[in-house]
Amino acid sequence: MLESYPSITVQQQVETLQVFTGIETNNRYRILDPDGTDILFAYEDSGFMARQFLGNHRPLSIKVVDPRGAVQLTASRRFFWFLSHLELAGPEGAPAGRVDRRFKLVGRRFDLSDGQGDSLEIHGPMLRPNTFWLKRRGADVGKITKQWSGLGREMFTRADTFHVEFEAPSSAGFSAQPPLSESMRWAVLAAAIAIDLDFFEDRKRRGGMGFSFGGR
Repeated sequence: MLESYPSITVQQQVETLQVFTGIETNNRYRILDPDGTDILFAYEDSGFMARQFLGNHRPLSIKVVDPRGAVQLTASRRFFWFLSHLELAGPEGAPAGRVDRRFKLVGRRFDLSDGQGDSLEIHGPMLRPNTFWLKRRGADVGKITKQWSGLGREMFTRADTFHVEFEAPSSAGFSAQPPLSESMRWAVLAAAIAIDLDFFEDRKRRGGMGFSFGGR
């Protein structure tokens, strides 16, 4: 499915309750194709108390479903202290890879595996906080970028939008590499959500009245 698209957009949806009270609700996302058509939806399943007091350290499950409601991917994690992780499962529950945050003294890093033997790294440069490069053996093969959503949306809804590029011509600064597989593209989608949870959710919480267990 995702192999049909050179890029997708992951757009967070925020409940009115969260906007006006700061009370954390389950995250929800729309996944759109390059034409702006909904192709998938993602929603979080976590406990109310965990969201309010454990912040982005909380255990959770993210279900990615198609427009008919059929589950295509499940990303889950346990409570963690320092470095987050997501375990991925396919439609039938079979393991489908992992997204693991790694320690990096300067900048940000994730390691991705797709359950089929392929792996990628994601590197976020310190001086470009909204940009995350997908790398295979040191070569850039794609990019996740947090997009400016407009003044009103950024100030009042705190909803984030991410543009995920699965491929790009070498003339745009990408090395000539084999295209990402279908299974790896699902892992990259999960990584875009992990980036929101790890690096942008806590900032949004500080803008509201929610409580938090601690920082990252």
